[in-house]
Amino acid sequence: MCPSLASGARRAPVATGRAGAVGRAVTSWAASVVASVVASVVATLVAWLAAGVTACAVTPTLAQAQPADADPAAVRTVALRLVRFEGGGRSARVVNGIPLPMGWLRAEQVGRVRVVVGGREVPAAVVPLASGHRDGSLRAVLIAFDATIGLDPPEAELQIGRAPTTPRLRPPAPTDGPPAAAVLPARPEYLVSTGLVGATRTAFRTEAMGSVYRAYDARFAAAADRLWGLEGERWEGNYYDRALLYYAAWVRTGRPEYWRRATAVARAYRRDYLEKNDYGTSPHWAQLEGVALHYELTGVEASRTAVARSAWTLGAYMPRLENRELVDARIFGRVLQSAALAWRLGRAAPYTSAAGEAGTADWGARLDEALDKVTRFQTREGRYPTKLGTCGAQQAFMAGILNEALVGVYRTYRPDPRIPGLVRRSVESLWRTEWLPAEGAFRMADGGCPGVNWQQAAPDLNGLIVAPLGWLARVTGDERYLRQRDAIFAGMARAWIAGGKQFNQSYATSYRALADE
Repeated sequence: MCPSLASGARRAPVATGRAGAVGRAVTSWAASVVASVVASVVATLVAWLAAGVTACAVTPTLAQAQPADADPAAVRTVALRLVRFEGGGRSARVVNGIPLPMGWLRAEQVGRVRVVVGGREVPAAVVPLASGHRDGSLRAVLIAFDATIGLDPPEAELQIGRAPTTPRLRPPAPTDGPPAAAVLPARPEYLVSTGLVGATRTAFRTEAMGSVYRAYDARFAAAADRLWGLEGERWEGNYYDRALLYYAAWVRTGRPEYWRRATAVARAYRRDYLEKNDYGTSPHWAQLEGVALHYELTGVEASRTAVARSAWTLGAYMPRLENRELVDARIFGRVLQSAALAWRLGRAAPYTSAAGEAGTADWGARLDEALDKVTRFQTREGRYPTKLGTCGAQQAFMAGILNEALVGVYRTYRPDPRIPGLVRRSVESLWRTEWLPAEGAFRMADGGCPGVNWQQAAPDLNGLIVAPLGWLARVTGDERYLRQRDAIFAGMARAWIAGGKQFNQSYATSYRALADE
């Protein structure tokens, strides 16, 4: 057994005071105590060496291993909801990610996080996920603990800023299959504050915006349930990212069923399309934001890998990005979005090429290069014309996809001062040349090839164009963009959304336009 240095010595207090006899007496006493301590320590060390002791393994207690508890005023609490999707009433280990607002927690601070269930702290694992806000703080942590989840599950919470007093569990292996149970943030207001799916507002607060917006959410709920019954999680239903729109619906409403559906769709799309095609996605089938969210909310590394590998595939378009014969605004947008997502999930993230070569992609450098190119791709009038299938015209919904990708780069990567101007000029051009007020929709394109009618209104595409308008109103202070947003949403009420593709186009990103403050 290793002897303790503390057993024969205590730290002497340091005496300070006014000069004089009392000070000299205290100083003399302190000096004698220090001398005694030093002599005791030296004697102990000599005894160990004489006995041939060369090392001493110390097993710290939990109290020794953790820092002192935080100031209660600095503790942040996330209310959690325990959800059982199957097999209720039995004990289950819940393992999933909890999203965090920017600035709340850094990777080196996860030792100061507790999980409390039913008013009592429980043994848990808390693991930082490789996904960060642009300030370097964590977007999510993976937590795991055991709980019995019946019809009336106990309340739970995540306490950030308090060191645990119970043992940590071993970091779990995330489950890629359908979850039997989950622990999820309980309040939509908190979920919106994390920025997990971009800026938006809760469904409850959206009701106050008026009848157009109440109809927007009511139509979503009815169509979502009908399409889930028809298509379920099939990857073919993910065109225009149904996984993302389900995650967004969960954030805005707090309904765990939407989280479950999103998780199932993202997994099916990754497994049955991306992985089966060795991540060789085309730009129009690159629906990567839902897959990135799947990693952040489950910790499944295969989804993080899929984003990086797919972003590397799309990077093949980088040399062509200014060639209007080969690239349109949608391709440009998908290249930007994929690089921003890969950067978010690990900065200089590892990848493996189709030939099996390993490497590390500098996604930040790719984003910087692409931003330089988009400033040259946009005309002075704010258009993104292309000869790829449109004979030099601009398709409104493709411009919308590129605008939304630019806003995502601004929020996720860095607030490049060129981006607001790029988005503003594009929106002004679309409104001036392609908006049809009587139809409440944009025309398909501002030109086109002979014999092809691109002038008809397409209200089912409004949702792919409207998302940046709330953001644009915030960064410019110009309320005209809110009035334009309202008109676009009113036109969306006429859109046919019974088809899965049209439903996704209407709801995949339009919820972001709701945030205007």
